[in-house]
Amino acid sequence: MLGVQDAASGQDPGSGGDKGSRRRWKEKICQILGEIQAPLSSLLLRLCHWLLPKLLTRLFLSVQLHQGQLEMVLRAARTPEVPLVFLCSHQSQVDGLLLSFVLLSQGVGLPRVAVSAWTSPRLRSLLQRLGGIFLPSWSELDEGLPGAVLDAYVQEVLRSRQPLVLFLEEPSASLRLADPARHWLLCVLRALRDGAVPDVLIVPVGIAYDVAPGRLEQDGMPPQPLGIGTCLRAAFQALRWHRGCAQVDFSQPFSLREFVDNNLVRPVLTGNRPEQLLLPTILGRRPLDVESVGTLSPSLGTEEEILVTALGLHALSDSSACSAIMAVGITAALLLHRHREVG
Repeated sequence: MLGVQDAASGQDPGSGGDKGSRRRWKEKICQILGEIQAPLSSLLLRLCHWLLPKLLTRLFLSVQLHQGQLEMVLRAARTPEVPLVFLCSHQSQVDGLLLSFVLLSQGVGLPRVAVSAWTSPRLRSLLQRLGGIFLPSWSELDEGLPGAVLDAYVQEVLRSRQPLVLFLEEPSASLRLADPARHWLLCVLRALRDGAVPDVLIVPVGIAYDVAPGRLEQDGMPPQPLGIGTCLRAAFQALRWHRGCAQVDFSQPFSLREFVDNNLVRPVLTGNRPEQLLLPTILGRRPLDVESVGTLSPSLGTEEEILVTALGLHALSDSSACSAIMAVGITAALLLHRHREVG
C-alpha cells in the first residue's frame, strides 16, 4: 500500500495531511478498485457450478485432461507461500470459463481470471462477481494512482495464494503478446521485485479444440464489445451441435524468480564480464535484441520492457508447444497429404 499512498500524495502533494484530501483519494482508490474487481457472489458461483457441466456436455463430446499434468499442477499448488499464475494461449471466448471450471473442479482453487476490456458494462459486472478481473482505465494506467492500485491489488491476490489466470494473446491475434497481458505480467514481476511473495510458479496452459467456439470477431477486424445478449445468442447457436472435443494441457511449472535471475537481459544491457556475454553462444541461445523489443510504456525502463516481453513470449511458446493436435487437425492434414499425392 506504500505505492498507493505515494501515488496519492504525489497527485495532491500540498494537502497530504488534510482530511478532505485523504477522503477524496480514498474514494478514488475505491472507484479504481471497483473497476478491477467486485465481491464474489456465492449464488452466482453455485449457479455456474451447476450449469457449466451441462453446458460443456452439450458443447463438447468430451473435455480431456492429462492426469500426469494435473498431478504436477496439484503438487505445485501445495508449495508453501508460493502462488500459481497460469499463462494461457487464447483460442476462444469460452477459454476462461473452461479453465476456471477445470481448476475449481480438480481442487486447484477458484481462480481470478483476467478478462478482455471489450465487454459491455452489464457483462463486465456479471463476470466480476464470478472471479473476473479487469484493467482499470487505460488513460492513466501506466503511471499515477490507477497503476499503483493495480500493483497493490495483484500483490494482494498473490499473497493470498489465489490462482491467477492471464491470457497472453487475443483470439484474433494468434502467437502475438497482447498489450493487456504485458500490463498484467508487469504487475506480477513487480510483486516479486517488491517482496510481496517469495516466488511465483508460472504454469503455461494450452487449450485446444476440434472447432473453437465463440469466435465472435474476424481476423484483422477490431473486436466488438461483448454483451450478455451476444453471449446468449452464441451459446444457443453453439448448442445446436457438438463441436468435437476440447483438451486442456499444462506445461511444466517454472519459478519466476529463477527466470528473472537467469535471464540474459542484464549482461547485454550493462556490459558485464566477457564470459557472461559469451554465455548465450555457449548455451546455443541468442540474447534478446534490445532494439527489437517494442515499447510497452515510456515510464518503463528498457530492461523491464525486455523482461516482460521475454517472459510473455517464453510462456506463450510453452503454451503453444503443449497444446494438443486435435482430431480435426489430424484429419485435415491427412486429407491434404493424400490430395497432394493424388495431384
